[in-house]
Amino acid sequence: MIFSFGHGSAFDTGIATRSMDEWITLATGAERNLPMLFLSPPAFGLDKEPNSAPKEGNHVVWNFHTEMAPVAREKHFDILSMYNLTLQASSVDGERFGEEVALVQAMMVVNWLSRLETS
Repeated sequence: MIFSFGHGSAFDTGIATRSMDEWITLATGAERNLPMLFLSPPAFGLDKEPNSAPKEGNHVVWNFHTEMAPVAREKHFDILSMYNLTLQASSVDGERFGEEVALVQAMMVVNWLSRLETS
């Protein structure tokens, strides 16, 4: 299971934690050992207009990641941060980073999947 929040979220750790708990309940109900990955949101790109991002800009994304990572670890999620990958990436709108970044993100997830034990 891959659990992720993007730029459309409010970066509210309470909501994210409750949502994470709901997904854990569903995964536990399946009576299987489901691997879980917390995919933290990407940074706002250099081309993001200041009035279209939260006032705090990338600080809100970083704070969300640093607050949620320990919660995710406690709940037995693996963690993959997209922040450093996307911090310096350029894009037209500051959010859609293009095929190159998407390919790297996909490769990172595939690498995570390849580390999992098969059943």
